[in-house]
Amino acid sequence: MLFNLEKAPCSSEDFRKALAYAFPYEETVGRILRGQAGRSSGMVPQGIWSHDETLPSYACDLEKARDCLRRSGQEHPTITLSYQPASKGQDVMLELYRQNLESIGVNLILLRANRETQQKLAESPDPEDRQDIMLVSWNPDYADPGNIFKTLLADRGPRRGSGYSYLDDAELSLAIQLASILSLEDQQKAQEIYRNLQLKVFERCYLVFLYDSAISVAAKKDIPCVVHCVTKKGKGYSPAENDPASFHGVGPFQISDGKMEKFDTLSFTEAFSNILM
Repeated sequence: MLFNLEKAPCSSEDFRKALAYAFPYEETVGRILRGQAGRSSGMVPQGIWSHDETLPSYACDLEKARDCLRRSGQEHPTITLSYQPASKGQDVMLELYRQNLESIGVNLILLRANRETQQKLAESPDPEDRQDIMLVSWNPDYADPGNIFKTLLADRGPRRGSGYSYLDDAELSLAIQLASILSLEDQQKAQEIYRNLQLKVFERCYLVFLYDSAISVAAKKDIPCVVHCVTKKGKGYSPAENDPASFHGVGPFQISDGKMEKFDTLSFTEAFSNILM
């Protein structure tokens, strides 16, 4: 959950903490996602070195949320949260979050958007036109904590990092660079830097990690386990969704309508079958 640090009210640390304390973490993991996820402990998910179970994390506490809101000086603010619809569980989670915020005096407007629309909002040159909160799901490109910190926190000029939190913290960016270099020479020292970075992120509430996916949870297990992935053939492409058998393995086809191109030559399967027979 990424906060727009360049725009009030999320530019206030106390207000961001109010938002963090209002999120229904345990109910999301336990009742809504039904064991398909686990609570996050810091920025580094389970299964990647420098993951640290001892790091502090926020818990749902509406009294603390009210206290933080009071300290922020905000009275009945309205904020927006953009998200890419992924599942019914996500919608239930966000509706519960909206209700929690309403109970402490914050009006949350939920914006369902595809990735392009969400990014367009986030990249608006005027901070006032951007969403206040951007909810994203993200997997590291490779199993190294540096990839996570560089992507979500490092200052990259006007966009302030791929995470769209618009963080402008030169000291933090330098620490990320140092840890990345040290990871090849002194992993223990790099891990110490990453821990301190995560403590700073928690203390300033620059962003909040809500939960880790089931795959991350499975990586933590010290016993054999099975991750059951339910997929849908051709998800997002209607010809493939309507005819999954034909699109199981395909050659060239017309993208506009899904029509397969036919050739007079034998297919590999036909040639292989003829040899066997």
